[in-house]
Amino acid sequence: MFRKIVAVIKKGDRIGVEGLDADHFARGLNFYKLFWVFVMGSLVGFVVETVWAIVTEGCFRWKSGIILIPLNPVYGLSAIVLYSILFKFKKKSFLSLFAVFLIGSVSCSAIEYLISFLQEKTLGSISWDYSDRALRIGTRICLEFTIYWGILAVAWVMVIRPLLDLLILKIPSNVGKPLSIVLFAVLVVFGTVSMFALYRWGGRLHGTAGNLGSFGKFVDRVFNDKVMEYFYPNMVFV
Repeated sequence: MFRKIVAVIKKGDRIGVEGLDADHFARGLNFYKLFWVFVMGSLVGFVVETVWAIVTEGCFRWKSGIILIPLNPVYGLSAIVLYSILFKFKKKSFLSLFAVFLIGSVSCSAIEYLISFLQEKTLGSISWDYSDRALRIGTRICLEFTIYWGILAVAWVMVIRPLLDLLILKIPSNVGKPLSIVLFAVLVVFGTVSMFALYRWGGRLHGTAGNLGSFGKFVDRVFNDKVMEYFYPNMVFV
């Protein structure tokens, strides 16, 4: 079994990002490839956060960032950055992998910091707080999770990216293109709904939610505080 996995990973490395079909919809570094990297990275992130919650908190917690869709955008954006920066990286020497560790640590931590900053400034909330961790920058990033990002980057080059390339390149072009467009539209719609629901939730908690008539009442009823607490269990308004 282990040999089969290694063989699959080597095949992914051999085929690489370019693939064998020059007409494939996700060949190279284009919108379609990065979109699927985002989707798969976000899905893996959702699974990682779910398992982490079960192990550390002993319960299931929905940690996606998008209402009703099990995708964690922080991981998806990090996956895009790693894929773009390490686009054609194939060397597996110790020094090369150490460089990957440093690149992943810095770039993904920067994304984590930026998302936390933008969330606080636009929605008046935070989803993680590292104030109890050592060697941190504010409350947004800390050394411990920076190291985790670096380890993930090494795993990305060694295992994850080759498997991702194989999976994406196996999607037929006549299916992949329209499916990508449909999924992109779905994410835009649900992402917009999530942002508006978060805005209303913060407004209700702070007593600043404007009166939007029947539409506002509908949103407040469907995405009430209990529903929002389920989808965003770690979110705190500041």
